[in-house]
Order: sequence, then structure tokens, then C-alpha cells
Amino acid sequence: MAKKTKSKKKLKKLIARARTKKVQKIMTAVRIHKENTRKIQEANNVPNGKAPFNQGLANLMLNNKVKALRGKISSSRRRSRDRWLSK
Repeated sequence: MAKKTKSKKKLKKLIARARTKKVQKIMTAVRIHKENTRKIQEANNVPNGKAPFNQGLANLMLNNKVKALRGKISSSRRRSRDRWLSK
């Protein structure tokens, strides 16, 4: 079996963690985003993962959430984010 890349492992961990936290909304959005980019790439015959827009949005959404999960976001921002997520 081929060795998993670091980013794949990270994503797997994040998804696993997302199941227990309120990250679900964001994770589903990321998943949809990735599928959409893949479809666009296939339509444009872009070799896998070479398109410049491949990661942008997904990473933005994930980064904020990951930072929050690791406790690197200030409490006020965390509170407002929790309010936003619970909507």
C-alpha cells in the first residue's frame, strides 16, 4: 500500500475530529468545494491538483477552524465563531 501523504493524514484527522465537534458544517463545505474543483478541473482537462484555485477556499475555512480547535484564537473571536457555527 502506498504511504499516505502528510496532508492526507491531516485531513483524515481533521475530519475525524470534525465529527465530534461543531466543525461539521465547515467540513461539509470543504468537501463540496473539493469535489467542485475536481469537476471543474476534469472539465478543463487540468491534471489532478494543478489548478491554482484548488485549495484556497478550503484552506481558509479549515485554517480558522483548526486554529480554534488548537486554542489559538482569542476567546472573544471564539465566542463569536461559536455563535456563528451554532446558527
